[in-house]
Amino acid sequence: MEFTPQALEALKEHAWPGNVRELDHVIERAVLMSSSNSVTAFDLALQSTPDWPSFGRLEEMSLEEAERLLI
Repeated sequence: MEFTPQALEALKEHAWPGNVRELDHVIERAVLMSSSNSVTAFDLALQSTPDWPSFGRLEEMSLEEAERLLI
């Protein structure tokens, strides 16, 4: 699994308030959610993207909201 340049930039720019634990969870979730062999900035879900304008970040959602969105 590799990271696109945009994904690496998004990782560098994120403030990481949860430090290493947050990074670990974001990477794990992105690898699981990626539909290809590359992790994109969209897979990281670190910020709102044009594709998800009203949903926000996955880590800010309840489990039910995230399941509803992703399923």
